[in-house]
Parts: sequence; C-alpha cells; structure tokens
Amino acid sequence: MAAATTSGSSGNAIHFLSDFSKTCLVENFEARGWVKVDVPPNSDDDDADNYSDYTDSGCDVDDAEPEHAGHGSAPTTNNNAHGRHQPQPPQQSPLLPREIPRQLMGNWNFLWANKDTVRLVRESNFRLNEVQMINHFPNHYELTRKDTLMKNIKRYRRDLEKEGNPLAARGPDGSYLYLDIIPTSFVLPSEYSIWLEEFKKNPKQVWIVKPAAGARGNGIFLINNPKDLRAWAPPSKMKTGQSLLPNVPQTPAEKPESMVICRYIDNPLLIGGRKFDLRLYVLVRSWRPLLAFMYKEGFARFCTERYSSEMSNMYNSYMHLTNVSKQKHSKNYNAVHGGKWNVKNVFLYLASAVGKQAAQKCRDAIRQTIIYSMRAVQNIIVQDKHSFELYGYDILIDGNLKPWLIEVNASPSLTSTTTHDLRLKCKLIHDVLNIMLPNNAATDATLVNIPTKEQMGEFFVLLNEVTARPDTTTAAEKDHSSAHVRPASFTAEAANRLHNSQPRERGTRHWR
Repeated sequence: MAAATTSGSSGNAIHFLSDFSKTCLVENFEARGWVKVDVPPNSDDDDADNYSDYTDSGCDVDDAEPEHAGHGSAPTTNNNAHGRHQPQPPQQSPLLPREIPRQLMGNWNFLWANKDTVRLVRESNFRLNEVQMINHFPNHYELTRKDTLMKNIKRYRRDLEKEGNPLAARGPDGSYLYLDIIPTSFVLPSEYSIWLEEFKKNPKQVWIVKPAAGARGNGIFLINNPKDLRAWAPPSKMKTGQSLLPNVPQTPAEKPESMVICRYIDNPLLIGGRKFDLRLYVLVRSWRPLLAFMYKEGFARFCTERYSSEMSNMYNSYMHLTNVSKQKHSKNYNAVHGGKWNVKNVFLYLASAVGKQAAQKCRDAIRQTIIYSMRAVQNIIVQDKHSFELYGYDILIDGNLKPWLIEVNASPSLTSTTTHDLRLKCKLIHDVLNIMLPNNAATDATLVNIPTKEQMGEFFVLLNEVTARPDTTTAAEKDHSSAHVRPASFTAEAANRLHNSQPRERGTRHWR
C-alpha cells in the first residue's frame, strides 16, 4: 500500500476536503485560513464503480435540505406516522464521484464528509499518514444503526449479568435498575415470533416501528395489532397477496427490509401539552482508550400538536414524531423558533416546575444513559487513530423524568432552521475543531491528548481513559463506576403543572 504524503503546497495551512456546504462548516474552515482541496474530474480508471447507498443509517439526512428551510414548502411525506420506509436509489458521493483521484490522497489533512465518502476513502489502497484526520470511525454503525445499537446494549447487559456486575442488577419486576436505557425492542423479521409473545402479555400496548437504517422520521409508524406486521412475519405465516401497510402488495418471495419495533413511550414528559425530545452532542476522540466529550448546549424538538394517547390520534405524526423534517410541514409550525428550545432553558423550566434536585437527577441520568450506550460498543467499534466522530444523541424523557435513548446519529444535522440554531451549530463545530486541532495546525493523529478548558469551549470531559485532568471532570461526569443514578420522580401535581403550562423563550412568543 502506498503511503500518503504530507500536506499541500500552501505553507503550513491545513488542507481540507468536505462534501458539505453548510455555513457552520465552511465559515469555520475559512475563518481558520484553511485551504480547500479542489477535486479534479473523474479519474482515468474505468473500473471504478458508482457509489452504492451505504445503509448504516444514523444520519440526519435533512442536511440535504436548504439551510433555514421555512414553513410552506411542499410536504414530502403524508401527514401520518403510518407508512413504510421507501428505499432510496443508490447515491453517488458528491465529493468523490468515482474512485479517489490518486494525486489527492496526500494533499489534505482534514476530511469532514458523509459516511459514503469516508467509506470510499477507507476502501482505497492508500495508507493515511500521521497528520490526516477523518470524521467517522470505520464501523460507527454499531452505535448508530437502530438494530445494532439495540443488539449491542442487550449483549452488554447479558455480559455484565454473567460477570455478576452490580450494574446489571434487576428490580422486583425484573427490569434493570441501571441499564434500562432503551424501550423493550425487537428486530424484524428475525425476532417477529419473540415480539409476538411479548405482545400477547399486554395486547393494549402501542408499539412504534422504525426502519433500522432510516432517518428524518421516514417510514415510522405506530401499531397496536400484529396484523399490521404481516410483511415481517415468518414466510410460513404469510399467504401470497397479503398486504403490507399501507396497501402495498407483498409476497413471500419479497424480502422485507430490517425494522426495529419498540414499546412506544406513551407517557412522555410534556411541556405546554406537547411531546419533545432532546438532541445532545457527544464528540469521541478515541474508543480505546475511551475519550469522549459532551456538549453543554443542545436543543429540544417539539411536536406542533398537543399530545394525546387516544387511539384515534395514533397516526398523527405532528403529535408523535419530533423530527423537524416532519413538523415543518404542519400548519402550526412556527418558523421563528423552529419548534426548538435551548436545552439549558428546558432544565431551567424543569427546575422551576419540579425542583432543582429532581431536574439535576434527570440530567445526571441522561449522562449515565449516554455513558452506558458507549460502554456497550466500546470494544466493538474499530479504533482508528485517524478518526474522530461527532454523534447526535436523541433522548426522550418520560412522565417520571426517566430518560430513554431513542437513537444515535453519526451525521447529526448541521442544517440551521433559525438564527439561534445557526449560532449553536457554528459554535459546536468551532469547539470540535479546537479539540481536534488545538493549535490550528496539522496534528499527529496518533497522539490522543486532553485539551484545556479553553480549547474545549462548551464541551466537557464525559469519559476519560487517557489521563485525568482534575479541573475538567466533575463527579457527575466521571465513569459510570462512580455513581449509579436512578431516575428522579415527582408528584402528580408537578406533572400536571408541566402538562398544562406554556413555556416562553426570551424574545419570542408562545410555541404556537
């Protein structure tokens, strides 16, 4: 394998490659004086195949939408959460339309690209040099695909139980005391029969079905009847011509895509009567040893319609799905605030409603949930010294202030829908670059160092197996062995206050 050379010809400036045109990325690169490497036309190699769609999921594909996308654009999906994910045709990498031009392999230091482009780089016959960095780990999908995430967490719990680890302790009802971080889940079609037995235990339970490799809320629907899952039943239980919702012909010869079915959290914490989830950011510099940083900022994504658990509302995506790509098509969507609320304001609001102690316990439990998910895949994800990754964690809080991990995104959306959103994401990328390249110079990727507080900006050390820096890690942010946080609880009176109250953002009106 041919080794890549060092950086390009423009002095000591960092040379970067990116197939994203997002403002928060481009402005950060340009402000640092980085030099963009231009990609020439397709190479002369005729045996280079077009790029195939890499179905590892974990991506907010709304990055493909225009920035500040406002209300009023034509909807791309039906107004319900009940539909099958439509597979997309194979896509070509916008940055590298064919095989990587060989003359470019040594002319860049920093690659921020989509997962398909990164995969193409890794599958090339070139060995990256010590000053080249890439924004994805080789098999990040162990954390970012819904089915593999679920399987890895289940395996992690079983392994700890076999070891007799107290982290895997169970309560009187059989549920995990500390590792109950994902709703009861199964993979279809392989675990259809197991799910069916679970369904029979509580026939009134609502379940949510998601494509294992889906994004932007596409293909998600709710069910409360096994008949709605005929397409994922074993072939012996199907008859030719049976229908797949919504009325798509299905035969035993067709192979249904992999789906994940989860117990639907039907008692979500509501603010102003609306369901929401949290988007939080975690930067991983290394998996072994594990070095991860969590961002202090983030935001809540609100539904545009007040929540109801009535069966008649089961297919209303504006009530159940928090994805902005869905909610922006609602007649109630407010383009001023984009249906988002700063995560700091969320917890200030919770503190005023349920008390500071309960709000802080909830926040600590969220951090523990993230830590457990990372521990579950730490020994599976390939450690590559050239890689780092910014993950977008989606967390749902239920009515008992218990956090649930919904999914992890390997390419969290950098599309900005509001001015505040743009500022947050620009600052996020600024802090990521400060950690990865603290002196704005090509850095030896083999060295994993702890940045200073100034370099971390709004990040803090979440997990550190490299070298401890006493002034950057608090007790609540240390390894999961330090404390086991139980979900906080609060009174029915406090819950009613949250359900019926209306949050306000400084300088904006009510959510509606």
